[in-house]
Amino acid sequence: MSDNRKKLGFEVLLDKFKSNFGRLILTNLIFALPFGIALCGAYLLDHFLVHIAPLTLPLVFVLVSPFYPGVVVLTRNFSTGKYDKGIFKIYLRAVKENWYKFLLCGVLLYIACVGGYFSISGYIAFASGISWMFYILLFFSVLICLFLLFMFFCLVLMIPSFELKLKDAFKNSALSVFGEFKECLLSLLSIIVYLAVVLMPIIVFFNLAGTLTLELVKILLVSYTVFALLVLIPAPCQFLICHFIYPKMFEAVAGEKKAKTEESQNPEIPSVSIDANDKPDGLEELLEGDDEEYIFYNGKMIKRGLLKKLLKQEQEEDKNE
Repeated sequence: MSDNRKKLGFEVLLDKFKSNFGRLILTNLIFALPFGIALCGAYLLDHFLVHIAPLTLPLVFVLVSPFYPGVVVLTRNFSTGKYDKGIFKIYLRAVKENWYKFLLCGVLLYIACVGGYFSISGYIAFASGISWMFYILLFFSVLICLFLLFMFFCLVLMIPSFELKLKDAFKNSALSVFGEFKECLLSLLSIIVYLAVVLMPIIVFFNLAGTLTLELVKILLVSYTVFALLVLIPAPCQFLICHFIYPKMFEAVAGEKKAKTEESQNPEIPSVSIDANDKPDGLEELLEGDDEEYIFYNGKMIKRGLLKKLLKQEQEEDKNE
């Protein structure tokens, strides 16, 4: 009887994660070279020139961002059950098609990280030394940082998956934070759990400080941290984001012909409920603008031009009746 029961969501995730873990590690190994060079470059810049870690270390995001589209596309395919041959070719093609867009995303992510760090640390210092009122600003800073993080979760998936102008991708990603807030939150929580498991050996190394020499403990800590960053962390974390966010994102735009993904070769009209006698307030204003722009209607993200087409079909059916 237990064999026939429907699996829970986390059981499905664990099964998919275990079955794809080898492919995720292979993806990390492909990504390891540019990621390792970026880490070394940011570390050397901090160690020998600038000496301001909050400014130099986040440069990793800028340096490695042009090579990240391959990780996104591969993990997206793995999460949807697509196991195409030629992983390296798929990786290179994704990088070639999207590197410049991801570079801009890396620059913006760097600005967000630096700004978020200094604003949060500054408000904490001001709240403890000047006035508790700064805790209010700290709260809003945390909310803004969380919003930007979720926006980048959606953005890196949307850019290589759908034919969108960059400004539309940013706009729709910001809207997706509200439309897919639960999925973004689940992605973040699952990443935290995974990182806690992966980084658990670091706690063991600290506990060995009393039995091993300090130099050996430092070597173990640095070696395992580098190993985890290069081999264990990037692709599995992106896989978790794809698992939670991509299905709903694709469902919202499943009827678009310009989707790059394989599913869009047989597009279907999205299941948007339209009733000519029960239109929402402000529908006329909603229909004004570029037909290629994505808007939210009845809880789904849909192109304005496609919505106009569906409404027109509904009106024609009413006339025929």
